[in-house]
Amino acid sequence: MAKLLAGIIASLTLFGCATTPHPLAVPITCSNTGRPCEVNIINPTCATNPCSAKVDVDPVTFERGKHRIKVRWILPEGFGFCPQSGDGVFLKERNPNDDQFENAGVDGPAGPGVCKRRQFVWTAVNTKTDLRFPYKIQFSNAAGTREYIIDPTMINE
Repeated sequence: MAKLLAGIIASLTLFGCATTPHPLAVPITCSNTGRPCEVNIINPTCATNPCSAKVDVDPVTFERGKHRIKVRWILPEGFGFCPQSGDGVFLKERNPNDDQFENAGVDGPAGPGVCKRRQFVWTAVNTKTDLRFPYKIQFSNAAGTREYIIDPTMINE
């Protein structure tokens, strides 16, 4: 009986280690206009339709009084932003404050595959305060055959 109980406990311990969830995204405040605020895209999966992933930072907050802050979204190896597929980072809703972001586009070195760019950059103008911006990240696998969508938030403090 003791051996059976020990076996069950060992099995549960190993199972628990194998299924430990990925840490939740943490908020970040971006204030340095000299270097980009980075958001890593993690855990791409096609367990749902459409395919999805997570970000390691949510929400992204822009410090009050700081302007022209760059934000860089970085995809893992094997994924890319395909301009020909309409991939990128977009505000989910059009609003009068759309002027708060500019210079959106792919960035960084080209990788392999059809979808070669693993980075996307925006500049947060950040001239208006107390605004929330739900946004969408759309990207593809490197071959360009699967689309992934994430829905995080940015905030002007």
